[in-house]
Amino acid sequence: MEKNLSIIIPVYNGEKYIGTALSSLIDAKNFLKEVIIGCDHCTDGTKSVVEKFMDTLPITIVDVAQDLPNSPGNARQAGLDVATGEWVGFLDVDDVIPTGAIQIVAHTITEIKQKVAEAKIEIPMIIGEFTERNGLTGETGFVHKNDSTWVHGKWYNRKFLLDNNIRFDTKLYTHEDVYFNNLVISHVIGCGGSYCTLSQNIYFWNQNMGSMTSSPRYTEENFADYAFSVMEAGLAMCAKYSAKKSEYLKILLNNYCLMYLYYMNFLYYHPEDINPEIKNIMNSYYCRIRSTYNITPDDIWNYYKSMVAQYPAWKENVARSYCPFFEKWTLEDFLFDKVWVDN
Repeated sequence: MEKNLSIIIPVYNGEKYIGTALSSLIDAKNFLKEVIIGCDHCTDGTKSVVEKFMDTLPITIVDVAQDLPNSPGNARQAGLDVATGEWVGFLDVDDVIPTGAIQIVAHTITEIKQKVAEAKIEIPMIIGEFTERNGLTGETGFVHKNDSTWVHGKWYNRKFLLDNNIRFDTKLYTHEDVYFNNLVISHVIGCGGSYCTLSQNIYFWNQNMGSMTSSPRYTEENFADYAFSVMEAGLAMCAKYSAKKSEYLKILLNNYCLMYLYYMNFLYYHPEDINPEIKNIMNSYYCRIRSTYNITPDDIWNYYKSMVAQYPAWKENVARSYCPFFEKWTLEDFLFDKVWVDN
């Protein structure tokens, strides 16, 4: 049995959780070439817990360089830099892999190799289902299907990442995985490739109130990171893969609308806090889309309306993810407000 999978666990002071995360990998040890712990300036007993599993799992510990800031992206990249497996996946320290999930991934990779040989196309990414779960009770919730946003439930061909210099951005403190996936998918589109989707749950995303994303001001404080993550990859790929420009436009418009809704969620909880800098960020990307594609405010507004009209569940699903859904000011107001949008 070929062990060709690397799984990377980024961790900052994860002593409380990492034992459970590692335990969830034991049933798949025959498929794992390595389990890499990206240790992000840990000051607790994380390494001591990890050492207890070293006789059971093929574990490597790699420390984030001391001159790099604390961030999940740096921990993920530190692991990725030393990975040797043919395919790589990520497991957050407070999450778990379901029993049998790695076996499903290994079988899928065998099928992908056959398809690539027959069709002569790139299939460098696997997108599996992942399920939200209460970290305390284990009660399961929303199931993410064909969701390319985060790294949860995703596997990547390492050679494809290397060949296209796809890396986590060290400047991002949050949403680093959103940027990473946007890069991967943008390159897949550019090279005329594809990705494989699975109808099985291969990841449990535990919702823990102590996590970074549970902060009540997470949206506002990290909006610039989110905007960069959903917009920059597509804009950069327009120049690299000009023949695919129209495909990138659809992605950019979709991401722009999501960026708007993301901020609306924050305003629901903090209606008095309309941060002008966030409006400036949105306006900047709005101008860049317009200049890159020579489109009008009506084009963007009509796209948003068509998404809601053609796919009623689209706005409904967004409302669920960013709920409760509430528009302090509307996208239409923003697009046509000449006070702070360019002429």
